[in-house]
Amino acid sequence: MKVLSRLLSAAAAAAVCLVLAGTTTAAADPTSLEGGTRLYVAGPWLCTAAFNVRLGTVGFMVMPGDCGEVGDSVDGPGHVPIGVVTAKTQNSTLDVILVRVNNTEDWQQGPWVSGQGGPTVTITGSTAAPIGAQVRMSGPASGTRTGVVSARNATINTAEGPLNGLTRTSICAAAGDLGAPVYAGGQAQGYVIGGSACQTYILPINPVLAAYQLQLF
Repeated sequence: MKVLSRLLSAAAAAAVCLVLAGTTTAAADPTSLEGGTRLYVAGPWLCTAAFNVRLGTVGFMVMPGDCGEVGDSVDGPGHVPIGVVTAKTQNSTLDVILVRVNNTEDWQQGPWVSGQGGPTVTITGSTAAPIGAQVRMSGPASGTRTGVVSARNATINTAEGPLNGLTRTSICAAAGDLGAPVYAGGQAQGYVIGGSACQTYILPINPVLAAYQLQLF
């Protein structure tokens, strides 16, 4: 069962390899696919896009593990198809799915996070912000919210076991912000994976990139 309305993520041991599909030809004016966009998984399930990533020339979108299963179809706003879930890992340190962006006629990937009505943010790297640094979330439920990094290597306990290596922040997030990207300036930090009230935990993006040998756009 998918549990997409909660912030506190359940972690179950699993790991799958990437399944790469063929690319399509880009249209003249595709829509920018931005982190912070609400997506539809396997029809009605809602989740939030985190960051655009790539393996060579193959593009993916990162989202939390509870957002879907391998083989699920993923649509964007207006239910325009984006692609399919091709990889999933949920264990004690990772909670992630990768959505292969097949529909490049309608969607264009790039280093972008939604400003939720404000200016789009351009992501230029993934340097981790120190404790005490200001960070910002782009969430479809809460909009843009600011907080500070309060702890590194934090752990949250779930029914299935602990999820380790998280960054704790003072961002005030809502349940509908699961997967929302968090950044400091132009540096990607991670995405919302759990918490309550104004104590929000994010899964750092760098371990995800390393695990799948990915690069940010």
